[in-house]
Amino acid sequence: MSGDVKVVELDYAPRRLFLPYHNRTQRFAAMVAHRRCGKTVACVNDIIPKAASLKLQTGWAPGRYAYVGPYLSQAKDVAWAYLKRFAAPLIVDKNEGDLWVEIAPHRARIRIYGADNPDRLRGAYLDGGVLDEYADMRPNVCSSIIRPMLSDRLGCPVSIQKSAQLTPREPELAPCTAPLPLKASPPPIDISGIVTNK
Repeated sequence: MSGDVKVVELDYAPRRLFLPYHNRTQRFAAMVAHRRCGKTVACVNDIIPKAASLKLQTGWAPGRYAYVGPYLSQAKDVAWAYLKRFAAPLIVDKNEGDLWVEIAPHRARIRIYGADNPDRLRGAYLDGGVLDEYADMRPNVCSSIIRPMLSDRLGCPVSIQKSAQLTPREPELAPCTAPLPLKASPPPIDISGIVTNK
């Protein structure tokens, strides 16, 4: 590995609608928007720079992030191609069978899961994750499985759903009641100081 620093710019320009989401400071977030609005693309592109820039504490294992859909096949269809496409400049390893990518510089892993097999989620830790169509998941998936996975490292969950499902079942996944201000320019999404093998 060379000592050269490579600046990586992701191929993503956020829609104005998603600027408050990308600029949020809250640990918990919820997004409600109509179909084809771009929720999945925004969420995938929010996880990638977080995973790449995660500051690991001494003794911590690499970062872990999850994109969880109601069904594994649905989550794969919706998010897997986006994850590979947008994370491509940072991918150091990937597994097509288990649906994960590891990204530079610390080999943080982003994985696609399905809530239809909640026992597959148990036992791991998470630094963050997206619960896509959260209202379609079993009610205990978040409280019994996801929340404990996030608690060790104070991970940040995001619940996204279509407008027909306006209220998340658990209040800790609800957004802050005050609207987030829009910023005039999109947030920086290039990740400075990333060292890669390329």
